[in-house]
Amino acid sequence: ATYHVLDNNCNNFSNECCAFLVGKSIPQYILDLPKEAMDSPMGAMLRPMIENMSSQIRNASIGHEVKGVAAVSEPAAGSSAPTIAGMTATSARLTLQRKAEDAAVNPVVMTKSNPGVIKKLIEFDPMVSSQATTIENDFALLLESYNRLKEQPEKVFPVLDLFRLFVTHHSDQVSQVVEHVLVDAIQRFAAPSNAKFKASRMMTLRLCVNVVSTGFVLDYPKDCSLDFETLMSHIVDAIGDSFVNIEAGALCHENSALLAQSIAGIPYRKSSNGSSVQLSEDITTRLVACCGERLMGLKYDKEHGPEIEHLLTAMGWLVAHDDHAKLIAETIEINVAK
Repeated sequence: ATYHVLDNNCNNFSNECCAFLVGKSIPQYILDLPKEAMDSPMGAMLRPMIENMSSQIRNASIGHEVKGVAAVSEPAAGSSAPTIAGMTATSARLTLQRKAEDAAVNPVVMTKSNPGVIKKLIEFDPMVSSQATTIENDFALLLESYNRLKEQPEKVFPVLDLFRLFVTHHSDQVSQVVEHVLVDAIQRFAAPSNAKFKASRMMTLRLCVNVVSTGFVLDYPKDCSLDFETLMSHIVDAIGDSFVNIEAGALCHENSALLAQSIAGIPYRKSSNGSSVQLSEDITTRLVACCGERLMGLKYDKEHGPEIEHLLTAMGWLVAHDDHAKLIAETIEINVAK
């Protein structure tokens, strides 16, 4: 008995059917037609008559509901159905779902460069001074600098930042960065014991974000010495280690949450041949656990706002796409609805 000529009509029913059957909604302009009509001068005149007609239809349907289908009560006087930006709750949910899926398909890639990074690298590693104009696009030179600085966690962050940019421009060499730099950096700079070297931890996390956000993880090379599962395991370790370390700081926590979001979005993306990559139960379990526990322990405020947004998105994608993720969340008593 919730039919309404304007707000919950056959178009909304068709929209729900399409969403259930094929996972897509009908065109938004069709859903918006009643509102557009009612916003016109003629619509304003016709609205009282249409509302009266809709009320008569609802009253006539009382007692004729389909058995087994619970009738939804009408909003109390003075209240209205849940809406977002003027849309019905159903339309709003589908719109948010489309936006979420679009965000998963197009993950964040951190491409902003730091103008002073080369200068800082030369300060820490004088041997690159003669290579300053070419090093940022030369894997071998970057790797040499990394190997000279990796035992000095307070100085290695500039070269890690250059690797972050390198993987966005040289997709054919991402596997080399993963094999020779990324995992080593995670183990050295993203472990709880290295909390005081925040810059190196943060650059390691940002490098992870860009590696996960590129097509590399979708078309994972068979000749990479590190398999996909092992790589994901190391990265999830970095996320969890950052969350449990209060001294890591707000920026590291935010980058960890963004990294979790990027991993959670992997199953929504397509490889070059149109296939999708699924996360294993182990990775899903650990990601749900570390994100959920972090999320439930945070109080919403301005400082933690971006981190919470990333965590909510990650949890939403995980439980919406994977029943196992939802079960794990419930098992460890994470209130997904909250």
